[in-house]
Order: sequence, then structure tokens, then C-alpha cells
Amino acid sequence: MAAFRKLLRSLFVIFVLLASFALPISAKAANVNVRIGEAINYPNGFSYMTHYFYMNDTLAFCLEPRLGPMAEGSYEAIEVSSEGSEGYPLLVRVLACGYGGPNDLTGVFFPGASERDRYIYTHIAAGYAYLNNSQMDGKVHDITGLSTEEFEACGLGDFVRAAWDSGYEGTVRIVRVNGYQDIGYLASYEEPGWTLRIKKSDVETGAYLSGAIYGVYSDPNCNNQIATIAATDSNGNSSGKIKKQYSKVYVKEVKAPKGYVKDENVYEVDKYDDVTVEMTDLRYKVKLRFNKTDSRNSNTILNNLTPKAVFDIVDPSTGVTIASDITIDESGYAITSDVIPSGRYEVIEKVAPRGYRKSSTPFIVEFYDDTDTVMDDSISEKVLPVVLPNTPIEGKLKLYKEGEMLVDVVKGDEKKGTDAKFKYEKKPMSGIKFDLFAAEDIYEPDGSLDSNGKRNTVYKKDEKIATITTDANGIATYSDHNKPLYIGKYYVTEVGVPKGYVKNNNKYEFVVDDSQADVDYESRVDVENIRSKFSVKISKNDIRRTTYLKGAEFGLYAYEDILSFDGKVLVSKDEFLGKCTSGSDGKGAFKPDLCEGRYYIKELKAPEGYIMSSEAKTVILKGDEVHEYNNSTIEFANEKINEPTENKITTNAKIVKGATQSRVVKTNYRTEDNGEEGYSIVLSAADVSESTVDNRVYALALFMLVVVVTSVSIAAKERTGGRKND
Repeated sequence: MAAFRKLLRSLFVIFVLLASFALPISAKAANVNVRIGEAINYPNGFSYMTHYFYMNDTLAFCLEPRLGPMAEGSYEAIEVSSEGSEGYPLLVRVLACGYGGPNDLTGVFFPGASERDRYIYTHIAAGYAYLNNSQMDGKVHDITGLSTEEFEACGLGDFVRAAWDSGYEGTVRIVRVNGYQDIGYLASYEEPGWTLRIKKSDVETGAYLSGAIYGVYSDPNCNNQIATIAATDSNGNSSGKIKKQYSKVYVKEVKAPKGYVKDENVYEVDKYDDVTVEMTDLRYKVKLRFNKTDSRNSNTILNNLTPKAVFDIVDPSTGVTIASDITIDESGYAITSDVIPSGRYEVIEKVAPRGYRKSSTPFIVEFYDDTDTVMDDSISEKVLPVVLPNTPIEGKLKLYKEGEMLVDVVKGDEKKGTDAKFKYEKKPMSGIKFDLFAAEDIYEPDGSLDSNGKRNTVYKKDEKIATITTDANGIATYSDHNKPLYIGKYYVTEVGVPKGYVKNNNKYEFVVDDSQADVDYESRVDVENIRSKFSVKISKNDIRRTTYLKGAEFGLYAYEDILSFDGKVLVSKDEFLGKCTSGSDGKGAFKPDLCEGRYYIKELKAPEGYIMSSEAKTVILKGDEVHEYNNSTIEFANEKINEPTENKITTNAKIVKGATQSRVVKTNYRTEDNGEEGYSIVLSAADVSESTVDNRVYALALFMLVVVVTSVSIAAKERTGGRKND
């Protein structure tokens, strides 16, 4: 049975060897015997355990804590150096400073710990160093079984950092078996040499510089590099271990700090013990050439107008102004008079080029080397080009349109003789169109010239740009990036005539300028239409047009409902609006300030001795496009009571009941929308008693009888006379 188990173990070892990792080309192979010792629990209550391991009876350590142990037996091991890209420098130093190493520090960092615990701490640190394969970075990466806090709390972090600083070099012998814990021990080591420290600062200000890297060489020509001093930190410090065999070395900067000129000098260091070398670098400086461009097309802004662009350069880290009042010349460029140290700066625009918006935020200029410098022939020096774009000012138009509108009517009282009062208020007018024109030639803001050397124009004088329409709030706006309003003069004119208003022929000019250079310029135009106002008058004459009649009273009434501007009925049809009386000149006028619409007038009382008219006359009031005031005079004529019949003018018009005569009167009020004059039938109602009417009818019948008899008699005589002559 024992022989069978021995055979199984041999087969297992063969399987493990076949399944192990491929060895690095640079590693050396050797046969070792692996033995597993007693189990050991982690200290401090950590719920893990490991074993003592031995390779050829030399104390070894598990390098992969979270995997199971391999079987005992003979394996092929590799030796890995602390140097090179495939080396394990941290693992070498941990094993050198760990339990049983040549520079055992476990008693210092884990005071009071037993030898077992010191072995376990070394095993954990070795696993960290092996699996991270890097310089100590303070992270556990969840590979040792401990959290970062636990790793630091038990002192392992400090121990690993001290091991790294020890500077030991050497080789580690490792056995790798696929799927099981790799194990290893320190096969060889080399005592650390001396420490070379670098202190880096600015040659002018003394400020500490980070990011400088130095090479260490064994020869003054710097051909044989033996070490690299890592980049200096924020305090300008860095250090590296130099082997004891080199008592004299040569140091040269291989990479300068950001924004500094690399130091080409070679520094000889011949001290064997630890030494600090102070190094300084000169900050890179260059003149800056600024170019003002148009953000739309990247064209250079020919700054041949006033004002010219002016700006300052400020170091935001200190608030110090590096250069002030830099002014762009007519060609669109400006070069700093002094060199500017490398760094990050804010370019603060104080004055924008004419026609452009001033930048509300600083331009950022950041440079650290001369890779982008160009030769400027105007100063025969290298300069760093910096482009500063600006956005053209685009004017905005906001037009406000309003006019008087009927809002209310205080009703009149016919019995009391009080007139209605029409109330008007200024209100926004919607749907009104305006044309927008250039009042002068408008030029491209960048100052560009055409083939004839003249400035390129955007719009010619009096060129129509757009049509805008007012909204429900009476506002019309214009802001179009496709057809922008650059600085210059413009005007708007009203298109058409709103109903009930006088045509507005004004040109409303406005200017777009750069007085608000930090925002787009907004112009406001207020436009008001004058409401057509109507005066309705009457003229009173006798029937012969020879005498003005005084004392005739007339009433004005609504022919139709009168609505407010928003459609509310303010006055109903046939409602009384006002009264007037003819004066000694036969004229009278109604007082209400009427709105556009249709009305009618009827006589309420005839002059003394005259017959009152019974017919109403319609008046159509319509706005005039040209005149603000429109006068409508309605003529009325009356006949006297008992006026002789032969003096009356008769027509074929139908006589209404109660009327004594009818006649045609020409009036100058409008009867149709085309404004033509019309005629109205005037029926004069009887203003006498029924008996008087009967007498007048009787007299008229008698008169007609006399006329008939006379006519018959004359005809008879003519016939008789004719026979005698025959």
C-alpha cells in the first residue's frame, strides 16, 4: 500500500511539472526539493493560516496566500533577479529585510511578535510584493487576504516601505506550480550601496520643482548608465541607490520639469557616503504673438477701426499681471515686448475689436516648451502663436406696436339729453407687418476687402433685409444668424394700413453699435398708429336752400352693435348716442368721439314753423389712410307749414303715411364702402292737425276740378272754330 501511495505521488509531481508556467527566458532553472512544515495560524485574530515551507532545507515563503499548497517533492525552480522589466525588486528587498533575511527588520516593525508571527508577516509582505511586482504604492489589491486598513494597522505597510528603501538587490529562487501556491526564498543578495539625493529648484525664484528625472552614469561622457533617479516630488526631492562599487558617478538631467529647459550639464559626484546634490533649472520663456480672428470663419480681424482690441495677461495662480494693455495692430496681430515664462495664463480682454463682442471669460494660454514656436520675420525671433477669436456683434430688434382702441362706452340718455362717451386706450396691435431695411451700407465686421480694395458689404443702402410681424403682445422681433444685423444704421417701415387707423409713413431708424460689447446689442423701436377720428355734423336749411334753420334737434343712433377691441358688445343696435341742435348758421355737431362703423341720424324736433322730417339718414364712418380727422356733414331740409303747393318740388317717390311731400336731397355722407356720394329720400312728416289736412285735401281737389273744366272748355272752342274756317 505504501508503494502504491509513493507511485501516486510520483505521478502527481510529473503532472504538476507539466502544468507549471513557462519560464522567462532570462530566468535560470535548477532542481530543488520542496518540503512543507507545520501549519501556522495568522496572528491578531486574522482568519487565515499558512505553513512553514522549505526549499532544499532553506526556509521559504508562500508567495500566493490565497491558493492551496503544492505537494512535497522535487521541482524545477527558477531564479529571478531584482533588475530588469521582469525582475522583482520589491520581493528581493522584502525577503532581505524579512524574517531570517540578512537585514531582518521584523523585530523592529513587529515588536513583541513571536518568531512564528514574524514568519507570517514576512510571508504576507512577500505575497504583496510578488503579486504587485512594483514599488510599494500603499494598496493591498485584495491579494493577501487582508484589507488595506488591516495591512496598514498591523505595521505591514511601514515594513514594506522600509524594505524598499533598504536598496537591497539580488535574486529570488521560485517554484511555480500551476493552480497552487508559488513559493520562494532569497537565493542571493547584494548589500546596498550609498544614496544619491537630488534637490531640484528654479534657478531664478528658488521654487521647488517636481518632475525632473536624472540619469546616473559611470563615465563622464554619460554612455554607461548605472541608475536612474526617479522624478522629483512636489518638494523637489528624489533619491536613488548607488552600488558600493561606484565611488564616483556622473549625473545628468534626462527630463526637465514641465515648462523648463533641460539642463545639458554633467555633474560629477565623488562622495561614497550618502550625498545630496542641488540642481536648478531655467524656466522656458518665449514671446507670444497674438492673432485676433473672427470666430465664424477664422479670418484675421483687420483692426483698422476704433476701438482697437486691448487685453492683459494674468497669472491666475498668483493674480499677478504679466503684461498689460497689449494692443492689436491694424494687421490683426500683437507681439509681447518681453519673453513670457512658460505656464498657464489668462488673457483678459479689456476692449474688443470694433464690431465684436468682448469675451466674457478669459482666454486660456498654456505652454511649456518650444515645439510650437515659429519664426516671426518682423522681429527676427521665434514666437509662440496664440489665436484669440471674437464673435461679431449681431444686433437684435424689438419693435413695439400700439394704437388707441375702443375699450368702453358710457351710455347716453336721450330723455336727459346726455351724450354717450367713447373711451379709448392704447393697446398692442397684432398682425402688423414691417419691412426691415439697411439705412446705409453695412460692412463685414472683419474689415476684409474685395478685389478693388473696398470693404466687403453685407447689405447695400436701402436693401430690404426681412419682413417682421407683431404678435398678440404687439411685439415684433428680429434676430437671424443667417442674415445678422452687424453694426450700422437700419430702419423699419410699416406695411399696409390697419383698419381704422391712418397710414404710418414714418421711417423708424435704429442703430446697432458696440456700446454693449459684452452682449449682442438690442434696439427698441416704438411705433404708434393714429386712430381715425370722426366728426359728424348736420346742416339744416329750408326746402329752397335759401335759409339756414335754427333750433332743429337731431339724435344719433347705432345702426349696428358696437364692439370693443376684444369683441364685447358695448352699444346695442338702435341705441341712443348723442344729440345736437342746429345753430343760427343751420349747423350742428355731435360730440361723441365715434369709432369706425355705421350710424344713423333722425330729426327729433323741427325748427319753429317747419315740418319735421320722419326719415333717418345712415352715416358710414370709415377710416382715411391719409387724414386723421374725417368730417361727415349730413344735410337736412324742412318745408314751412302751409307753404303754397305750386312752390313744392314733387318726385315719383312713394309717399309714406302721414307725409305731405317727398323730395330728393344730395348728401355728402358715404353710403358705400367705395366712398361715393349718395342720395337719400327725405320724407317730411305733417306737423298740422287732421282738420287742416282735410281742408288742404279739399282745396287741392277743387283746384284740380277747375283745371279740368277749363281744359275741356278750351278744347271745345278750338273744335268749333275749326269748323268755321272750313
